[in-house]
Amino acid sequence: MTFYYRIDNFKDRIMVAITCMLVIANVQSAINQDIPITSYVKMVDYFLLYAFNIIIVIMIYHTYMIAHISEEFSPNEDDFEIEKIKKLADDDIQDGILAKFFKQGSFANKLEEAARINKQGQIAFVVGFLVFQLVFWAISLSEYFSEKDIVALTAFQEKLEAYQIQNFL
Repeated sequence: MTFYYRIDNFKDRIMVAITCMLVIANVQSAINQDIPITSYVKMVDYFLLYAFNIIIVIMIYHTYMIAHISEEFSPNEDDFEIEKIKKLADDDIQDGILAKFFKQGSFANKLEEAARINKQGQIAFVVGFLVFQLVFWAISLSEYFSEKDIVALTAFQEKLEAYQIQNFL
């Protein structure tokens, strides 16, 4: 939801993301105390790992977006290199790649660029979230509803271990 804050409100975006990370870390700690320790990764571990890491990616994305607003990262009109680029692009300014950065010889509005980046983030992260949820729940529910014969699986595992031991000796 941090993509729906004001474009220039970087502090609140990051503070909410960090708070969410702390909540997820606390939930993960509580879940790890309640479930048995296993040598394999459980579905809840995948879910919490995704939730924790997507917040890190969102914070990186917000940092990238604020870089387009911040004066220290954006080009100044008196930059020598930018003037050279503008001179080279004079013929191609209307339909070229540089037309995205320059409007009629002046710099594009930084907030408009940040708003475009923010809109891309809104779409990309919602689609990514929906895809993850779809795949996660499809795998989880198919595993939950599949029939398992514990006796046959145990016998197969014992045969496999015996074969491995026999071939190792």
